[in-house]
Amino acid sequence: MGYYSCAIQLGDAGIRRSASFVWINGKEVGYNEGAQEPAEYNITEYLKPGKNTIAVNVYKYSDGYYLEDQDYWRLAGIFDDVWLFATPGTHIFDWYATTDLDKTYTDARLDLSMDVKNYSASTVNNFTLRTTLYDSDRKIVKTLISEKFSVLAGNKQTVKISDDIKNPAKWSAEYPNLYTLTFELLNELKKQAALWLDFEEITEGGEFYSYGIGARTYGAIWPDRRPQPEMWQIKKSAQPVTAKLISADKGEVEITNRYLFTNLNALQTEWILQGDGEVISKGVLPVNLEPQKKAVVTFP
Repeated sequence: MGYYSCAIQLGDAGIRRSASFVWINGKEVGYNEGAQEPAEYNITEYLKPGKNTIAVNVYKYSDGYYLEDQDYWRLAGIFDDVWLFATPGTHIFDWYATTDLDKTYTDARLDLSMDVKNYSASTVNNFTLRTTLYDSDRKIVKTLISEKFSVLAGNKQTVKISDDIKNPAKWSAEYPNLYTLTFELLNELKKQAALWLDFEEITEGGEFYSYGIGARTYGAIWPDRRPQPEMWQIKKSAQPVTAKLISADKGEVEITNRYLFTNLNALQTEWILQGDGEVISKGVLPVNLEPQKKAVVTFP
């Protein structure tokens, strides 16, 4: 299991409840209370070689039950993923990115805060954090490197770095421009994480503005589970695969794989040609496209 070189984490973001207890091999690991919020436990010391048993007791009623009343039906249970993952003894535990546009909504200040956690029994030294900002074409916009730092045994260290970004492509509902931001923890080993980032601005008074263009934001789904139009916009903005028509005559389409780690050959690509609402033709087109790449494919 590598008990001394890595930490085994249990995440249960898929439990809807007001409260829950977790046991590993009959020993209580922890308790969490709150509606639809993630909980994470370090279960390294509870594991044993071979088969292990994970048990979760979900409570519908607790003194946090009232939190279930907004936007959710009063249901309790495990409805999504519960996962187990291993990390190095020292790893990037969390990060936070802030983009602050100037008064003319032209340039931006990128502020990064990263937590590095050390699960080992000794202090680790000479670590650095390297962050790289890529645009939508996977071109490097900016690379930031921290000073060397140490992390005490069983503790975490917060590392902050900032820099100016000249005239980034702004995000709006009409033009949902996204950047990719990667984090690398550098020492003898390299640990990498990544997220999508956009440049926008939120002003005071409850109004939301994307670089000066006013827009009101509401919930995507009503409490009675009816979807609002905003839900489709969110789905469109966050979709991991996009397609753009290059030539209708030649049947050429440019496909972009926005996944960070998944090749599109893991998915089945189906296409449908319609005219006046009627299906004219359809089929399956295998696509072998690496993460963060784009290519022009030809449909039959």
